[in-house]
Amino acid sequence: MSDLHFERGDCLKVALIYLSNYKDWPMGGMLNYINNIIPTLCDSEKMEVDIWGGTRGKERNENFYIGNREFILNRYTSFYTEHKILPNFVLSFFGALLNSFKFRKYDVIYSQTSATTIALKITHPFKKVIHHQHGFSYKDRPGIPRKMLCFGHLIAQKLADATLFVASDKEVNEHRKQHRCLKNKHFYTIGSPINYKYIHDRMLNTKTKKTNVTRFVYTGRIDEWKNIELMIEAFDLFMKSGYEGELTIIGDGPLLEKIKHKVDGLQCCDNICIAGRKDFNEIVEYLCRSDVFLFPTKGEGVSLSLLEAFSAGLPAVVFNVKGVTEFVKDEISGVIVEKMTICDYMNGMIKILMLYENMQDNCIEIASRYESNIIANKIIDIILKEFS
Repeated sequence: MSDLHFERGDCLKVALIYLSNYKDWPMGGMLNYINNIIPTLCDSEKMEVDIWGGTRGKERNENFYIGNREFILNRYTSFYTEHKILPNFVLSFFGALLNSFKFRKYDVIYSQTSATTIALKITHPFKKVIHHQHGFSYKDRPGIPRKMLCFGHLIAQKLADATLFVASDKEVNEHRKQHRCLKNKHFYTIGSPINYKYIHDRMLNTKTKKTNVTRFVYTGRIDEWKNIELMIEAFDLFMKSGYEGELTIIGDGPLLEKIKHKVDGLQCCDNICIAGRKDFNEIVEYLCRSDVFLFPTKGEGVSLSLLEAFSAGLPAVVFNVKGVTEFVKDEISGVIVEKMTICDYMNGMIKILMLYENMQDNCIEIASRYESNIIANKIIDIILKEFS
């Protein structure tokens, strides 16, 4: 069927659906991930892609921009930005369910959330539905949200014709072994897409003077899961131990004001800059003027921040957690800290002082594999393969 489809000169009709306005929600890596691949997906000569998403509350539906390019947003639901896991799952599920008739015209549905995968596979059982799973860090989150996420993702993976995992082959194989119902499902591992060439070129054109002060930087969401408070306390201990350093924290999130207040009470407050939310170009500028990336997260599904730091030649100090050690190899592209304590993280910061300059080329080589065009074309190949 697919061969005839292409012989007629038509494109494969694909619906990309994600609970997002593709502008400012959700914050962080997952939004950057999808926006990094959309231009290449839409430029494919073999696919005609429509973008489906949501709006915040009662906001009016608007198109969105990636760079200077405008994209049409087809609305299927609304979403909340506070206390969001359960209500957003329900909104996304029923939004997709009630609008399911609008997806009849598509050959393939490329779904970024478990709610939409479940709803659209139930309503279109004979249509190809490809689920995109952003890692396994949800398994480590505490309480009821973790249990709900695990159940929802498992059902989506079971119903979907194929699942694309942003995870390592090892993690995906272990996951399959843990759930016998997934034994014969089509699973693919893919990476996180970044603007590697742009960041790397900016790094090569940025002149920074070598000093005795180590310039640490963090970029990402400011929340409890990212361990920002631990990072700040470790930096404070680093400074009290007689080392010289500067720490720049870039990002936004629910703990931003708390972090600002905490920093104000530290002896090293003058050495910590909380830059807040910055656009991509500004983030790249900060990365290119830094030496080491601090990334104390408890786990990741999408490690865009880490790979962007690698693109600028910055090795990272990390904990031994999911979604991170796939990229960070101890004393090769960073330092892995085994115990999640302030003292141990501080020791990791000290350890990297003598190593980071020799790690830069390793970091750059790793990041070069994840240029957004490479990842997007891999996704296109999988979609075409599954449809055929």
